[in-house]
Amino acid sequence: MNQIMVDIETISAQPDAAICAIGAAAFSFQSGETKTFYCEVDWRDHSERLGAHIDPNTQRWWSEQKPEARKVLEKKENTLRIEDGLKLFSDCSVHS
Repeated sequence: MNQIMVDIETISAQPDAAICAIGAAAFSFQSGETKTFYCEVDWRDHSERLGAHIDPNTQRWWSEQKPEARKVLEKKENTLRIEDGLKLFSDCSVHS
């Protein structure tokens, strides 16, 4: 893989924003091969425990999105703590 695109969903536009989800796609223009990665992060825990920023305007923006987009904000059984999500992304084969 020689190209990678990363998408991080947050609950603020500040550099210290609480992260909701981490997604990535690695691809090769030559071979057409692709690999993907996605995990959802407990953004409330990220904020409460580590002080990540939550912006009320961003929360309002999320509330105006379609229901399927807002699902990223819901805590689920497979939602990870930020450290675990970043470790999983670091260890994943999407960027190797």
